[in-house]
Amino acid sequence: MELHGLLLGVIEKEDPGSTDYIIADYILHNVYELGKCSSLELAQGCNVSKSSISRFCRNIGLEDFFTLKVLISTYQPYKRVNQKYTFESKSENKVIDFIDESLAHLEKFKNEFNQEELVELVKDIHEHDSVIFMGLYQASCISNSLQKDLLSFNKVVANVGDIFKQRSIIERATSDDLIVVFSATASFFDSVLLRKNVMNRKNLPKIYVITVNDSLEEKFVHKYIRLSDSYNFASCMLLNFYSTAIAIEYKTKYFVS
Repeated sequence: MELHGLLLGVIEKEDPGSTDYIIADYILHNVYELGKCSSLELAQGCNVSKSSISRFCRNIGLEDFFTLKVLISTYQPYKRVNQKYTFESKSENKVIDFIDESLAHLEKFKNEFNQEELVELVKDIHEHDSVIFMGLYQASCISNSLQKDLLSFNKVVANVGDIFKQRSIIERATSDDLIVVFSATASFFDSVLLRKNVMNRKNLPKIYVITVNDSLEEKFVHKYIRLSDSYNFASCMLLNFYSTAIAIEYKTKYFVS
């Protein structure tokens, strides 16, 4: 479970004047100073009651304030960002390094592209009446763009970016539903699901995960489409290219003007 995912979900969902919004916004702006704070100190910082902090924790799916405090104390987003923007080239011009390595990633993507996986996914998108795209942060922009492209080809799909709605849908979805997740790190379910044992039920939805991670795997996922890369600056670019490939394949196979 990722702290920033929970907090940004509150920011997107709640009105700016709501208590939960105020608490989430305060934590985001002061996260590095809150590692040792008590619930009373957090409440005072947010100008809310101590009971509001307890309700906030329950509202975002946490058992109690202690769980929130653990997430705050272990919050280290800079590690992932540092990994994302580390280039193999060591020239003085990092922008040129970025361009050169992006071209190399695209060439690798082209050479290792799996057409059969794409055909299978697009066929499922076409045949399912209930299709839901999901992603967090930058990935949600990619899925949103694909949703609009497919709509222009007469295929209506849902796109859900709100983390709380994503959780609700995944926990209730059945075999009638197709869920397509864009997640560069493949850690989407770590962020969205509070308890993965909810996916031990029968009649699960069919789930695809499009990712650049070659190791993470959940048993309840039907298929991982791995873009033969590691998480870095090129990750979203590759996800974007794959979403475009989905649109092209759908238009080619199933669109009748």
